[in-house]
Amino acid sequence: MVAYWIAALSAEDMAPLKDYAAQARIAVDKYGGRSLSRLGRFKLLEGEFVGDKMAVIEFDTMEQAVACYNSPEYQKAKALRDGKTDAVFFVLEGTE
Repeated sequence: MVAYWIAALSAEDMAPLKDYAAQARIAVDKYGGRSLSRLGRFKLLEGEFVGDKMAVIEFDTMEQAVACYNSPEYQKAKALRDGKTDAVFFVLEGTE
């Protein structure tokens, strides 16, 4: 069953995050992820939310999505944005 990384980031300046994006892409590609929306426009309709940028990445399975996040490649990417962004990341399993 497919699973989706849902990521929301808040960053005033995206320029320093170019290295993060390049490194994250290495991890996502290695684990078979497919970008469905990167930094796409979104509108919050209800509640409070952290972030002004959003990404959705599809993986073939929940296990692949979690393994990608925990991988050395992605953790290297995450270290590049630590202290530069506020973020919320979660994995959502698709339903039939």
